[in-house]
Amino acid sequence: MSALADETLHDSTTFEHLGRSWTIPTKRNAAHLIWMQREMRLGIVASDLMAAQAFLDPAVSKANQQKPDQFKAFLDLEPDDGQLEEFSQKLSKALGLDETGNS
Repeated sequence: MSALADETLHDSTTFEHLGRSWTIPTKRNAAHLIWMQREMRLGIVASDLMAAQAFLDPAVSKANQQKPDQFKAFLDLEPDDGQLEEFSQKLSKALGLDETGNS
């Protein structure tokens, strides 16, 4: 495995929400982006839930397999709309996607 692939699949970051810690990959990879594109084409409207699944569900990306039971645990909490939105915001911040400015 190349150093880039190893970094992409094994680097993670953790944040707190809904009374527990969530570990996600530190970077979005092609598998995450392809999966999200496909879901959007299908007309999925729950974008906050889609983001949670993209980064917690081990079926989406090898990078998500560090903590394989997280998405099930997330669904077991039955988060409401506000909790989903807050999770999505924290996930974006953990990925560094909420920074402002031009890249």
